[in-house]
Amino acid sequence: MKNLLSTAAVCGFTWLALALPAPSAWAHGPDAGHDHAAPAVPTALTSPASPATSSGASAPGAPAITEARSQAFELVASLGGGELSVLIDRFDTNEPVLGATVRVSSGGIQAAGTFHADHGDYAFTDERLLARLSQPGRHELVFTVTQGEVSEAVSAAVEAAAAEPGAHADHGDHGGHAHPPARPAGAMWVNAAWALLLAAVATALVAWLWRRGRHKRQLARLGPHAWVIACVGLLAAAVGDTHAGPGAHGPNGEHLDAPAASGGASGPGALMRLPDGSVQVPKRAQRSMGIRTVRAAAGQHATTLTLNARVVPDPRSAGRVQAPVAGRIEAPPSGLPVAGQAVRRGQVLALVYPVLGAAERTAQQASLAELRANRQVAQRRVERLAQLDGVVPAKDIEAARVELQSLVERERLLARSLDGAQPLVAPVGGVLASARALAGQVVEPQAVLFEVVDPQRLRVEAHVSDPAQAAQVTGGAIPGRPDVTLQVVGAARVFQDGGVPLTFQARSEAAVLAIGQPLTVVATLSGPGAPLRAGVAVPAEAVVRNPANQAIAWVKASAERFQPVVVQTVPLDAQRVLVTQGLSADQRVVVQGASLINQVR
Repeated sequence: MKNLLSTAAVCGFTWLALALPAPSAWAHGPDAGHDHAAPAVPTALTSPASPATSSGASAPGAPAITEARSQAFELVASLGGGELSVLIDRFDTNEPVLGATVRVSSGGIQAAGTFHADHGDYAFTDERLLARLSQPGRHELVFTVTQGEVSEAVSAAVEAAAAEPGAHADHGDHGGHAHPPARPAGAMWVNAAWALLLAAVATALVAWLWRRGRHKRQLARLGPHAWVIACVGLLAAAVGDTHAGPGAHGPNGEHLDAPAASGGASGPGALMRLPDGSVQVPKRAQRSMGIRTVRAAAGQHATTLTLNARVVPDPRSAGRVQAPVAGRIEAPPSGLPVAGQAVRRGQVLALVYPVLGAAERTAQQASLAELRANRQVAQRRVERLAQLDGVVPAKDIEAARVELQSLVERERLLARSLDGAQPLVAPVGGVLASARALAGQVVEPQAVLFEVVDPQRLRVEAHVSDPAQAAQVTGGAIPGRPDVTLQVVGAARVFQDGGVPLTFQARSEAAVLAIGQPLTVVATLSGPGAPLRAGVAVPAEAVVRNPANQAIAWVKASAERFQPVVVQTVPLDAQRVLVTQGLSADQRVVVQGASLINQVR
């Protein structure tokens, strides 16, 4: 009974600790410390020219950010962590400016930046400069950037906002942010008093149930050990909740209940998609993503046609090996070659042993026996005439010898057709595009066994529906295959497969094309009477697809914001497309890393 009552008392104390609010959550009046007021706003840099990146009210711990630009450079400056950090890029290409000489002046104070190769930024730690920027009011900053022969001044108008009363700045790597006052120690005694009261009530309730006999069996079954284990678990949860209440701090002084700092999931310097569809990409993220831009330049370009084509062999450097007769394939001494193997002209690729029927073989054997007998008779006649040299005219002796030679050759050929092998040789040198011969295979006459091509000399055949356009084609390219060059050979004067065949000579350093491979060819029309088309030429990778499957290009609107633009394009060559609608001149179009920006949600 005593164990049960003591266990109930501990359980009641634990239940009370769970039920009471955490001390840090109690509001205090002016005398106790603090009420639930809004967190103090830290000192921030603002720039009227860049409202997208300088809101003037950063989250606690977030560095203040401003941006500026000149004709050649674009920079983003952030004040926090005891320094002014500046990231500089080329304005046109977004290429990082590394290892330059950067100086800043403000109100007569001049300071030189230190380049950090590991971060790619320039840090200003002059105490006078930082003290000036922390004062409320508007400050003019003039950055002088010198790299090689290029030297320009970049001006930025920044404004420091005054901190709200009651806020104080932290020192360290967290930046300036406000802390609420420490919670009062008397709140813990209030919790203890309530815990004792609830424990007494719980003990009395358990004793009353025991005396009445009700639930006695159920209470006894639980046992004191189960009660103690439950109480310890509840007490641990209560203590953890008390210490992690609102206003609690971590080991480094950070707010455990504070929102994410700059660069987090939703901070002012975070990588995220904004409500208007644009994407905010911090400078450091741009460098890790390798984002590059170009200035859009409108111009007149040749009209192009997109044609379906396929790879065909060049008849001047290709050949086929076919079976001359029906027979059985046997390997030569060097073995049967395989597809992709290099061969030389005249090389024996396979041997064909003729296969004949019984009747045909019998007839040929009879003919062979007759030829053999005639050859023996002719040989004896030549021997007799040779003995009568000077008596028999020389012309008769010569005629007998010619007849004997003819019979010998006929006998040899007929014997070879019965039991001899016919070699199959390569007609040209090159690479075997296909090899269909197996040892012991029986083939029919004219069966294609090998195809030899020169991978450096192939042709691409396309079809143009309009013969007039076929005559205007002066060049072509394969989209996505800049390593293959196409040169127009000519257009046929006959319709085939619904169009006029147009042939290109394909040249490539590597064997990247295969006979019969389907391709898409962009043909350029620049002959007499060919029209021109206006637009902006950009690399093909600059155009991506949005969730609605529309073709879009990303335009850099500010230092850290990119805007999507719906465009219409036509292929221009192997690596570029022509944007006919959607882009205007002097816009900074993302030409590298557009697919990465497009994935930000």
